[in-house]
Amino acid sequence: MNHCSFISSQVRAMQEQERAEAYRCIDYLSYRTEMTEDHRRALWNWGFQVIAVFAGISRVTVVRAISYFDRYMGASDLGSREHELETIQLAFVASLLIALKMDSAIKVELEFFAHVVTRDAYREEDIRMMEMK
Repeated sequence: MNHCSFISSQVRAMQEQERAEAYRCIDYLSYRTEMTEDHRRALWNWGFQVIAVFAGISRVTVVRAISYFDRYMGASDLGSREHELETIQLAFVASLLIALKMDSAIKVELEFFAHVVTRDAYREEDIRMMEMK
């Protein structure tokens, strides 16, 4: 199974879980001190700015990205506190990329995303590894 097929199957499985009555989103903001509502709001705003550049892509894509991001944040351990905010931002970048791949008719190249969208803030390999997480 290739990289995109794997991610697609994982996202479809997540969407099925969300439809289940037992699905509950974890409120990580209540216990994660490295992430505040302002940080989360800034990520939302950045996501909407990115989407605005692409013609024909729905703002719902950002909503899906934040859903993927919330799921990751609720279930992950970020490691050392000195790198937490950078890892949080990278997690949102990967979530947005996954949402774009799943929702849009355009093919999103990782190279373009890393160099243009994130302005070289993250290496392609870092984004690819976060996508897999």
